[in-house]
Amino acid sequence: SLNAGGTFCITALETAAAIIRAAFSVIRPVSMQFSSTIRVDIASICSPIELMEKIGLFDVPTIAAHCVQLSDNDIEILAKKGVIVASNPISNAKLANGFAPLVKMNKAGVNISIGTDSAASNNTLNMFSDMNFVSLVHKGKLHDPLAISAEDTLKFVYCGGESAMGEKVGKIE
Repeated sequence: SLNAGGTFCITALETAAAIIRAAFSVIRPVSMQFSSTIRVDIASICSPIELMEKIGLFDVPTIAAHCVQLSDNDIEILAKKGVIVASNPISNAKLANGFAPLVKMNKAGVNISIGTDSAASNNTLNMFSDMNFVSLVHKGKLHDPLAISAEDTLKFVYCGGESAMGEKVGKIE
């Protein structure tokens, strides 16, 4: 994928347009961090998700990492455009950014995958730890023992991961 960093790295719409052109020319997905902190969205007239939709980023396959601070409209855009969200729950906890609203996203039909982010923000890079954590944190946060089931977690890892990587990885039945 073409890694464009985060929306906070793009200081000009021309930069974003160049990323979109490059993605179209090599037919590779764009990977970018979105809405990982409150600070990013407060300074905006529109959210990073709304901005990237307006300029056409989501017309190419896109992997959106983090997606912690999302509005209902952002979630609707992600679902409508087929954007793959890469949730990094342990990283977001370590950095005290909050958690992606996975239950809302899942209900809206957003394609969700789970990642570990990087060694700088996730000490173990252990997918099984992230799988366990993503399920438990949402149960606790929402006071709902059924918030994210084991089946949901496996769907995020296998189906969402397969979509994000663009590779067939098999399935568990």
